[in-house]
Amino acid sequence: YAIGGLAGGEEKDSFWRVVAQCTAALPEDKPRYVM
Repeated sequence: YAIGGLAGGEEKDSFWRVVAQCTAALPEDKPRYVM
């Protein structure tokens, strides 16, 4: 599974909040990759 679409222009707090929210929905037993 991969998470993409974050441009890096967001504030770091917002960036990590979105990453945490998205990864919470991914299966724990599968590899993860943030693009």
